Amino acid sequence: MNTSRRMLKALPFAGLAGLLLLTAALLIGFEEVGTGVVVLSVALMLSVPVGILLHVSLSADLTPPQKAAWRRVLTGPRALSAMSEYLTSDDRAAAIDHKRA
Repeated sequence: MNTSRRMLKALPFAGLAGLLLLTAALLIGFEEVGTGVVVLSVALMLSVPVGILLHVSLSADLTPPQKAAWRRVLTGPRALSAMSEYLTSDDRAAAIDHKRA
């Protein structure tokens, strides 16, 4: 498994870690939540969509029209469903071609 696939597979775990960290900070921090912890947790949560969009842009497996279609789907109203499909798909080119058809 190449490095980009391993990093892509790790993105959901980074997002989950950010969500858990934010929840813990809000529960334990009481009235005064640490700014650094909140910034770190938000950065971890945002790593998922940013990482997917970077992977789409830098992927050699997709043609330019397929990349544009993935970007359009990933930034549209059904973005969460598209992120899930992008992360779980073994053949992203066929998945977007099927979505466009």
